[in-house]
Amino acid sequence: MAAPWVASARANGLHTVEVTFNEAMIGADLTNPAAWTNDPAIAYVPPATTPVIASVTYSGLIAVLHLASDMTPDRIYEVRAPGTITNLALEVIDPARRWADYVTPGLAHVESGDILYADPLGGHMEDSLGLPFYELLPWSPTLSHVTLREAMWISLLSDRRASAEDVLPDDRGPLPYKGGWWADQYLPTSGDRYGSKLWLCRARGLTQETLQEARSFAEEALQPLIDDGLCARIDVLVEAQAGNRLAVQVTAYKQDGDTIVERFPDLWAAIGL
Repeated sequence: MAAPWVASARANGLHTVEVTFNEAMIGADLTNPAAWTNDPAIAYVPPATTPVIASVTYSGLIAVLHLASDMTPDRIYEVRAPGTITNLALEVIDPARRWADYVTPGLAHVESGDILYADPLGGHMEDSLGLPFYELLPWSPTLSHVTLREAMWISLLSDRRASAEDVLPDDRGPLPYKGGWWADQYLPTSGDRYGSKLWLCRARGLTQETLQEARSFAEEALQPLIDDGLCARIDVLVEAQAGNRLAVQVTAYKQDGDTIVERFPDLWAAIGL
């Protein structure tokens, strides 16, 4: 049997982290706060907080980390499980898969099914009734550039607008959800779309055909990073996991020869599906 691993992680507010394993785990370090780490995945400026892990509880498949203070909102964190814990068969957790990234909650915002018309200079937006909406982060020339890792996250986890020939899933609410970003119309090349179509695969069984399509969608979403010179090459691996979960690994080869590896043990959880 394969060694156990961390299937996903999510922030429950800013001071609690829930870590889900693919199977039941045991071990003294499972509830030992000192054996866990929970740190910002990116060197933010200004730095994101790194709260002390006060305690850890475990039940079923889920470990809950209780933090002594709040994490920074709207930031990517990486939680790492102890390397000594095992499954019930005493198989030690896979050292390469004992961690997961997640995003802390940010400012609440209203989502609308209406088409939004936006001022490209960052002013107000209007829905199809002409009512104003305002961006949480208006455009500004002083906003810092995102890192390559952040660009990979945004490219993969944003819902790209579905094409007319795409089969839409029927589990996204009463109205046909087609994804997309209101500012696609302002991209430099006409017809370009931001994000990925990976969300279209969620309602399908993870057949070999679906896995091939998921890889194609991921490569399509990441291609602009190559076109814009942010990296020289990107390799994508996809794998079906138990419970109809899709695991994705992306390796980006930068122009200077360095590599960045980003793993999503449960892509659906990362996207929020």
